Amino acid sequence: MTAAVKIAAAPAEAPYILGGEHTSKIVKLIDAAHAAGVTPILWGKPGVGKTAMVDALAQRPGFGGLVRVLTGSQDKSDTLGMPSRDTYTARDGQVHNTTSHATPSWVLEANDAVGTFYVFLDELPQADTDVQGTFLTVLQNYVMPSGVKIKPHVKFIAAGNPTDIVASGYELIEPL
Repeated sequence: MTAAVKIAAAPAEAPYILGGEHTSKIVKLIDAAHAAGVTPILWGKPGVGKTAMVDALAQRPGFGGLVRVLTGSQDKSDTLGMPSRDTYTARDGQVHNTTSHATPSWVLEANDAVGTFYVFLDELPQADTDVQGTFLTVLQNYVMPSGVKIKPHVKFIAAGNPTDIVASGYELIEPL
């Protein structure tokens, strides 16, 4: 089961939460990271407003929405897509058994959106290292393991809690 939550479409004005001086600096940094092709990560203790900020960012005018992927509660198949048995026929006619992966619905929803669409990778450091590694590949190549390409209007934002203050989790893998 994929742990994804869809957030409603954008209202006419940006939410009030984005109006503060400190918050507007963070918003500028997030927008600059996306312009540079980098995925930002919001890092902080539980309850400081990371999720609320991302929810508010996705409600700005011209934005197509948000899907929250709870990476910390997923396994590798949630990220890769559910595996299924398949076959491949080589040029010489030999048939081989293979595994293919379905594309998670959040990818199709994000690709289909109009305007910038955020995929929020919540609790990424709390995810198993296999899940983190899979997302590293997705973030680097913008291609899902199923072969579906993620469109350029889709932007990722990650968030995490320091591992020394949470009950479970892993260190963020070094390449991330």
